[in-house]
Amino acid sequence: MRTLQRRIKTWRATEGPAKEVFFAQQHPPGRLGASDFTHMEELGVTLQGQSFPHLIYHFVLTYSNWEAGTVCYSESFESLCEGLQNAVWKLARCRSGIAPTGSRRRSTTRAIAPSLRSATRG
Repeated sequence: MRTLQRRIKTWRATEGPAKEVFFAQQHPPGRLGASDFTHMEELGVTLQGQSFPHLIYHFVLTYSNWEAGTVCYSESFESLCEGLQNAVWKLARCRSGIAPTGSRRRSTTRAIAPSLRSATRG
């Protein structure tokens, strides 16, 4: 009986079902906001019968899930600044001036940043 139990234990450890991995996250209030651009072409939005290809800059506070969005037409620095500025102004109006101390954004420039750095050094 004991041998069977050891073999089952070994089998479960090596071949059994995968265990769920969980990393606890802490989101203190007022500390962090997250943002990204979302392409909206798949929705098929039309204005007066014309296709309206656009993006939404989406900002969310990670603790409270408070959200703000801005329509934009490209993932440019200007669109990022405008969207973040609109979100902070809206937050200031809604929350009596409480604004996050940091922001996190999915970076699309990380892939090209090393080549930019080497081009400016050389």
